[in-house]
Amino acid sequence: MKIIYNFTDCSETRTKYRNRCTSYKSRLLKLTLRVVLICLSTFSAYSHSTIISVQGSTAQTQLSTIGSAQVQLTWSVVEQENAIGQATISSTEGFFFDSSREILIGRDNRSLIMSQRLAEGANTNFIFRESLVIPRSIMHQANEMGLTEIVYVRAFTDTPGNTTLSNAVRFSLITSGFAGQLKLTYIQMEFDNSKTSTIITAGSPLHAQALLNYKGSGLISYGWEIATPPSTKNQPVFSPLVRRQQYLMSGGQVTIKSPKLPSRNQGSYLLQLRITQPESEFKLPILRYIVSGGRGSESNIGVASIQTILPLANQKLVPETTFSWNPVDGAKAYQLELYDSPIVSNNQIGLNSEKPITGILIPAKETQTKIGRVSRTHLLQGTSYYWQVVAVSAEGKIIGKSELKRVNY
Repeated sequence: MKIIYNFTDCSETRTKYRNRCTSYKSRLLKLTLRVVLICLSTFSAYSHSTIISVQGSTAQTQLSTIGSAQVQLTWSVVEQENAIGQATISSTEGFFFDSSREILIGRDNRSLIMSQRLAEGANTNFIFRESLVIPRSIMHQANEMGLTEIVYVRAFTDTPGNTTLSNAVRFSLITSGFAGQLKLTYIQMEFDNSKTSTIITAGSPLHAQALLNYKGSGLISYGWEIATPPSTKNQPVFSPLVRRQQYLMSGGQVTIKSPKLPSRNQGSYLLQLRITQPESEFKLPILRYIVSGGRGSESNIGVASIQTILPLANQKLVPETTFSWNPVDGAKAYQLELYDSPIVSNNQIGLNSEKPITGILIPAKETQTKIGRVSRTHLLQGTSYYWQVVAVSAEGKIIGKSELKRVNY
């Protein structure tokens, strides 16, 4: 048997295989170079990333050293960038120093972080809003050190640029010795229906509020107190509803709201606000409200008919118009009520089934009144209204009422 080897064919096969491998290696090298160039290009774009400015601001620049404080800060961090991409700005914690930034008083461990896409050829502004709580311990330490100012510092770092820049917000301190400078300049009290006296049905919700204008800074201590029936028949006995303390900063205005007022039992209630600190030269008013049993529960038995005197039917209602009526025995107060319709309820006692547009509570010793400016804000010019007078006993029961009469506004 004779075997013949074709060395020429074998050589050609090795040559083709070698050429194919060389082609694959070349293509792989080009792909690798392309990836490297992209990475280098990206790195080059971000390598110019730089924080060029950090600014901190707040509307509240004065703090009391009596207790803790909460302030709203705004940090503006400007990033300079020459290529399109995304950067992350972060600050891991904040530091409290004295005015020279040499003594560390404390720190805030809450971090701030934000990622944002950058515009090519333009600076990018990162806005951080921080709700900073300064604990009482830091305030106490600053007071013990006799500091008149503290500095809050934050350092911001960008990624991937890895540049860091810091800035601070300064607060002037009002020491505890200055707390007595808190002074009340104006107090206005009313119910949440904008009245200083009102009648509600049993179980109806009712709150009161006090608007305070003040100067300086410091601690205010106050309490809402109420006198409930039957103590309000003679010498009222007040008992506390709630007692509170609040720090008022840098002068201004504050509204103090009462808890929900009791309205379960019928009768006359008195409400007062007692301020124990700071001392006030104001004689605070006493608000009165009467809880009645509700209109649907009334009947003709024991309900007197009130004879009205003025104004006459269809008379023009002007600020000088006087409403007057004859007194009712046993009345603790009168309620003048105005309605926008003459619809009466099915109980045939002449009472409107809807709530009045406005009303005025008058002490029993008075049998006439005028519609004040606040009540007139609920009325529309060129509209007819229907009015009546309701007499209420000390227990909150309706013991008298008048017929509805029309007036033109």
